[in-house]
Amino acid sequence: MSVVPRVAIFGASSGIGIELARRLAAAGSPPVAVTRSGAAPALATAGATQQRADVLDRAAIDRVLAVAPRADALVSLVGGRPFRKEPPPDWDGNRNLVDAANAAGIRRFVLVSTIGAGGSRAAAPWIARLVLGRFMALKTQAEDYLRLSGLDWTIVRPGHLTDQPAGGQGQLLEDEQVSGAIPRADVAALVERVLQDPATIGRTYAAIARAG
Repeated sequence: MSVVPRVAIFGASSGIGIELARRLAAAGSPPVAVTRSGAAPALATAGATQQRADVLDRAAIDRVLAVAPRADALVSLVGGRPFRKEPPPDWDGNRNLVDAANAAGIRRFVLVSTIGAGGSRAAAPWIARLVLGRFMALKTQAEDYLRLSGLDWTIVRPGHLTDQPAGGQGQLLEDEQVSGAIPRADVAALVERVLQDPATIGRTYAAIARAG
């Protein structure tokens, strides 16, 4: 494991983002937490520096990366929600983040995607494919784009997300056939681990909790 990098988290107001910010700050590397509103009390409590940017606006991303404390890594948690009218950022937003990271010289990029994207589509429950299939397809595009970006990338695909407390049972599996649930807090712990482990570069993982 290497030292904890300075991280810019986009989509940081999510449950995973807040817990990741808390963990990074506790490890001595308070992150830059980027949201559309730029204001989230939970992120301030977690010790993050907050910035505002809509990931569908490439210029806004560039401005944040230019004025925020220098980042060594970028974590993308951005994603759309079903039944919302606004354009989902799963493809266009992540493409902007990849391009902005390249332009800013940020080599390390961790994309939090989903089981159901790419070759793991059949592993997602049928109801998830029915409701979230559109987003899975957009995340697949984002994954493919990141792999061709030249960045030091890792893709983490969580299974069904729950709000249960961290159980310490999260695991990363290079198996596109697995599926299962995992608390958001455990996903955050796995992403923190990935950021510190160069051996995860260039790999795609399913993230689920161990049974029992």
